[in-house]
Amino acid sequence: MSVVPATMMPTLTMVDMLAPFVLIPNMVPQHAPKIDLHQILYKIVTPYVPEAWRQVLHNAGLTQNYPNLVHDLEFGSPFGNPPSIDFTFIPKISCWLKFSQITLQI
Repeated sequence: MSVVPATMMPTLTMVDMLAPFVLIPNMVPQHAPKIDLHQILYKIVTPYVPEAWRQVLHNAGLTQNYPNLVHDLEFGSPFGNPPSIDFTFIPKISCWLKFSQITLQI
């Protein structure tokens, strides 16, 4: 059996094609609009609705316990040292959590 490399001439088929184009007119550069930095830098963005919090605190009788909460939501929390924490609350382990711990150990 004889092995001879085959010679192939690649077929080059190119078509002359006109590509239409449109001239882009020269445009005068536009100036950027003036930005009031005070409106951007000092804007308070919060997912909370301060008026709703005011109403809930009032209905629950907790306004005196959280006197600055609504103000802080509207205007942001003050910088500096926060008020001291008077107490902490650590709830007992619930029945569901005890059950899940038993289930996970098996």
